[in-house]
Amino acid sequence: MSKVYSVINHNNKEDSQECILLRGLPGSGKTTKAKEMIQNDEADIFIEADQFFEDEEGNYNFNIENIMEAHLDCRFRAFNALSNMKKVIISNTFVYRWQMQTYIDYCNENKINIKVICLFNSGFTPEQLFNERCQHNVPFDRIKLWYDTYEHDWENADTRQPWKR
Repeated sequence: MSKVYSVINHNNKEDSQECILLRGLPGSGKTTKAKEMIQNDEADIFIEADQFFEDEEGNYNFNIENIMEAHLDCRFRAFNALSNMKKVIISNTFVYRWQMQTYIDYCNENKINIKVICLFNSGFTPEQLFNERCQHNVPFDRIKLWYDTYEHDWENADTRQPWKR
């Protein structure tokens, strides 16, 4: 159900550094896919903003007031990992192109190959994502909005944040 895009290859060597952006709606299976890829030695580590809300025991304690800090932390950890490891997965919703752009710019500047994997909804309706799949208490109206506005053609989408357009 996933669609893979090879965006930019700076180096075609098999052992080249690679940043894998894994995008999809809440409940689409991003974390599961990332863990499978780690298990199959397709990447060294996966990083996602949701990890910011996990405590030492693995309990998820989301607080919307910390969402910006969670994404800044994700970016910091991702850039650190990309400077030390070969293959890094960054798994977030990335509903819109502008949400990926900082990672794309960083990889371009550092000549790191980029791969984007789109799960979108993995074949589930918004109702199924909300009722059966999503484990992070994302409100239904948010899932529905993202479902309706998801940038499938992200390669041609605006790279700027909406408030800068």
